[in-house]
Amino acid sequence: MNYKRTNNIVVLLDTSGSMVPHGLWAITCLATFVHKVRYVVLFSDKVSVVKLSRTRSNRLIIQFLKTILGSGFRGNTDMVSALKEVNKIPLPGKYTLVIISDLKHNMPGDPVPLVRSLVNRLSRFIVITPVNHNHVLAEEVRSLGGEVFIVKSPLEIPCILKKRLNLKTSLVKERKRLSIK
Repeated sequence: MNYKRTNNIVVLLDTSGSMVPHGLWAITCLATFVHKVRYVVLFSDKVSVVKLSRTRSNRLIIQFLKTILGSGFRGNTDMVSALKEVNKIPLPGKYTLVIISDLKHNMPGDPVPLVRSLVNRLSRFIVITPVNHNHVLAEEVRSLGGEVFIVKSPLEIPCILKKRLNLKTSLVKERKRLSIK
């Protein structure tokens, strides 16, 4: 499938305690396409929405990623609050939602109705999850029309994103672009 290239991406990044073993994996995932992202919603038991400016320098991107990594992965996983925040973001036109999470929601509320609403509202609903994830919620997302990719290694992420988001990217190109050695 060939999809139209997009810069209209919202990312939900799970920074909860259950993501500790996948923290670097999650940051690597975001780093591979952060230059195409408009909003990042960081969530654990607290939710924080960050709007990324259209003119992003490599230095600002690297600083943003370091801040996420430095603040740590801790707390519970409140997907309901994170998905509610996405509903509050003004999204004119077609947007893609990419969730980077193990889907281990452990707070009050059911995320499925919100997932259903967003799948219908957005042009694409993509979940990138490690092998150790909530299989029941992953199947619910699939049944509602979302795409779920189970990733064993961060090296698989650029291939998935290139195919599904039509991003002209590779991990090597991103390293050079961000001046990471």
